[in-house]
Amino acid sequence: MFSFGAHNDYRSTEGYKNHTVKVASTLSTAVDNLQNLGELAPILKNLGADHVPRGVKKEHYPVVMNAVLKTLKDGLGETFTPVVKKAWKVVLNIVQETMISDNYPDNELT
Repeated sequence: MFSFGAHNDYRSTEGYKNHTVKVASTLSTAVDNLQNLGELAPILKNLGADHVPRGVKKEHYPVVMNAVLKTLKDGLGETFTPVVKKAWKVVLNIVQETMISDNYPDNELT
C-alpha cells in the first residue's frame, strides 16, 4: 500500500520516516484535543477522506491501531500498564472511528 513498502529495508526510507512523523503528529493532535472534539473531528474526517483515494480500507484501521499499541508497549516497557493501554485504546478508537465516519458507505468496522 505504501510506496516505501516495496523496499526490503523500508524503515530506513524517507517516505517511511515522514509517514511515521505524520502519524505521531496526528496522535499528538488527538491527545491534545480530546477535550475539544469539535476541533478534532474535522481534522480527522479530512484525514480519513485523504486516505480513501489512496486505497485505505476501513479494515486497515484496526491493524494500524494494534501496531500503534504494540509500538507503545515496546517503547514504554513497564510503564505501559493496563490503565495506560486502555487510555490509548480510547484515543485510538476516537481517531479511527472519526476518520472512518462520513468516508465509507458502511461506517462500522467489520
